[in-house]
Amino acid sequence: MAEGRGMKRRDVLLSIIAAGISRPEFGRTSLQKVAYFVGVHRNAEFQHQAHFYGPFSEVVEADVEALVAAGLIEERVQNLPFVGARGQQGKRFEYRLTDEGEKRLQELKAVHPSESEDIEAFVRRLEQAAGGLDQGILSPAAKTYFIASRESRPLTLPAIEELARGLGWDLQPPQVKKVAKVLQQLNLVQVGPRQRS
Repeated sequence: MAEGRGMKRRDVLLSIIAAGISRPEFGRTSLQKVAYFVGVHRNAEFQHQAHFYGPFSEVVEADVEALVAAGLIEERVQNLPFVGARGQQGKRFEYRLTDEGEKRLQELKAVHPSESEDIEAFVRRLEQAAGGLDQGILSPAAKTYFIASRESRPLTLPAIEELARGLGWDLQPPQVKKVAKVLQQLNLVQVGPRQRS
């Protein structure tokens, strides 16, 4: 890895996982959303697309598989006693860095100290703004920002709700209000006042 070049995408993802694994609620969906926000923060594209649970990236999915195959992380899957909204068995994914993954992380911190620190600090900011890394708040927050980022103007809460419906997402007013506050704390979005009809 060259000194003067930025971190590779898989190394960024490894750093995200390392920053998130201390939270028990951090799983596959949370990882997708944290990666989405880190990509926004760093102006780096993980190629997230609209998906049922919010922005989803096949690139992130493939990179996680590559990190597992390389022996840098372990992914544990536990079946949960419920069926999801799309008829799929509920599953819980947990991640752990292996010894090789820890070694790689330390190499990254030595070669790319400012990038490594920036990623870790941003994940901490996201965690603080959202009250954790639970997909229950990260998914609607990512959906809201995905919508807002397509517009070049401040959005009212009703406008966000309407645009969400156009993507097949059901964001209720209390959700939008809560996640708008999270996004404002991260300086990612400005929500305009509710307009009178």
